[in-house]
Amino acid sequence: MASISCPSCKGVIPLDDVDLSTKLAKCRPCASVFDFRDQVRSAQDDARRRRELVPPSRYRVIDEKSEVVATQSATYRDASGPASRATLRIVRRWWSFKAIFGSLLAGLWTFLMALSILHGPGDAEHAARSIVPALLFLVFPGLVGLILGLVRVLNRTSISVDDQHVRETHGPLPWRRSITTASGAIRSLVVERRPQRLPPDAKNAWFVVLADTTDDPARVIVSGLPTEAGARFVARVVSERLGLPDPL
Repeated sequence: MASISCPSCKGVIPLDDVDLSTKLAKCRPCASVFDFRDQVRSAQDDARRRRELVPPSRYRVIDEKSEVVATQSATYRDASGPASRATLRIVRRWWSFKAIFGSLLAGLWTFLMALSILHGPGDAEHAARSIVPALLFLVFPGLVGLILGLVRVLNRTSISVDDQHVRETHGPLPWRRSITTASGAIRSLVVERRPQRLPPDAKNAWFVVLADTTDDPARVIVSGLPTEAGARFVARVVSERLGLPDPL
């Protein structure tokens, strides 16, 4: 049986003070009597949580209590051992060979355009008049592409899960604002496919993890995941950590 703790004083209840027939437990230090069924997982839930959770490419799960890391070489359940109440972090790296190639290409374009403008032929007066539009139309697009490429290469998404909050953050370079949701308000999770907005494209879509919370039936708790497999992995790990039903 899983350990049972008192909801009032957080003390661990010994088996002698647990009544399996009534599903009630008594905490002797604070004299509380409570129903412990919500703390004990059924055999079906235990079997579900023992199923392998293999992190997709560029995902990993970190148990911050034991600093055990799950990678593709091992399943999440095998790597992290029994469920822990410590904070879990799901980290997704953004980098890809396509992003690296795009960054290098944008950097090369910016360098060559800037070099040609600064050392191009013509008199000094003509060069001074043409340098601003040249910078706008030739160098600026390459610079924007370089910055976006560096964001895709260096950044990562971190989803931390504990008893208080589920929080999504991005960094180290600035990106979207973080999303924080109270763990106790989440009742279930679902994965949803959403088309890209810029440019509008129904074929290339992002995936989000939505939570049915006490004040919002479709609150986004994790946004902008590039694959359905990654989104479902994140939803499964968060559901397991919070003791929620299997995500849809």
